[in-house]
Amino acid sequence: METLTKLIYNRLQAHQDLMLVTVMSSAGSTPRGAGAHMVVDKAGYVAGTIGGGKIEHRCVQEGMVLLQQAASKIEDFNLTPKAGDLGMLCGGKAKVLFTYLAAADTLTNQVLEQVLIKQSVHESAWLIFQLRGNQVKLGFYSETLQFVGLTIPKDRLQVSAISYEDQGATYFVEPISTSAKVYIFGAGHVGRALAAVLPPLNFYTEVWDDREGLLTKQYLPSVNTMKLVNFEQPNLTLPLTKQDYGIVVSSSHKTDARLEALLLQTPAQYIGVLASKHKIALHTRALREAGFTQADTDRIHWPIGLAIGADSPQEIAISVAAELVQQRATQRQVMAALQTQTK
Repeated sequence: METLTKLIYNRLQAHQDLMLVTVMSSAGSTPRGAGAHMVVDKAGYVAGTIGGGKIEHRCVQEGMVLLQQAASKIEDFNLTPKAGDLGMLCGGKAKVLFTYLAAADTLTNQVLEQVLIKQSVHESAWLIFQLRGNQVKLGFYSETLQFVGLTIPKDRLQVSAISYEDQGATYFVEPISTSAKVYIFGAGHVGRALAAVLPPLNFYTEVWDDREGLLTKQYLPSVNTMKLVNFEQPNLTLPLTKQDYGIVVSSSHKTDARLEALLLQTPAQYIGVLASKHKIALHTRALREAGFTQADTDRIHWPIGLAIGADSPQEIAISVAAELVQQRATQRQVMAALQTQTK
């Protein structure tokens, strides 16, 4: 989303009005879920996707019309082959919000600027849409800034995008930035491949290594942060929180073993280790002898990645990325369920 935010902000700064097309909610089988975005200008499609096919084509056409009218709206789509529907085979339903973004609107530009800032510094933040009549007002929330433009109950700031009605207005609230990080311990072939595929999937990625020559933008062009570290440092500590992911792909089994023990002392939601069956057996025994329980070692995903028969570093990176996407989706579902139970 950060790339799309930059595009929108730059276009508005260049005095170009835009239409932001957003999936607010979906039911059944649909190409994309809540929070999918697409941008349309007066000439048609610009960037992003809400799923392709006929729904996207219809929304591009509708977005161009609304852009000429300087208006916003919500439209429901049935993705079935029945007469009057979109003629798609998905069979689900989607509620789509069309948001007119006026280049001259000061609040819109202010909100988008804050979104970009929070995305760049990796701070949790939410984008708020309020539709009243045919006009949308944007708002923003982060812990440091609090509310900008719109104020809503804080219990509406959830881990997944939500929509609701209140006092004659429709609201759509979307987490637009997160403080979760992926820590890759090792910048070798697999670490480098991972550092290339994870940032485009909206994983903030930090690489640690003890080889200064590998920690360069030329070698790791997509990585968000790099850190030169001595893995043998006696008082080495790892800063992972319960939101974070730790991936061990260092250049030595000894370093891997130490990192495994250190990661198990953190609340990280995911710990993954590149390992063979023999290495897993040896390291598991060593961890148990060091006092870690079965429950502790069960936290480790090893061998790392989904079982797709990956062999090359690039293939392994795809399998690991897929497992992280799966873990993130599962965690969001768990958190959403917990939030629902506490209401």
